[in-house]
Amino acid sequence: MILEILKSNNAKILRHDEKVTVALLPNDKLRTTAELLFKAGCYYATGAGVDERLLGVGFSMYHIFNCEAEGRYIIIKAVASNLKIPSITPII
Repeated sequence: MILEILKSNNAKILRHDEKVTVALLPNDKLRTTAELLFKAGCYYATGAGVDERLLGVGFSMYHIFNCEAEGRYIIIKAVASNLKIPSITPII
């Protein structure tokens, strides 16, 4: 369900495993996506302070949601809506 919410809001999924989903999301879709995640039972965990070396991605500011029902964290980096989201393969 979480992947469907992200993909329906034009997210680029960078990582999806047993515990974590990491995605780039257009800025103008962040509010809508957050509302859908809240309705799916997720809640906002924090906005900064994650050690990016643990995640294998290079961001310094995140929007982190805890989705206990699925046993995973959703980590979103909002990017400018007018930029083309690059195709990135993170080093894990």
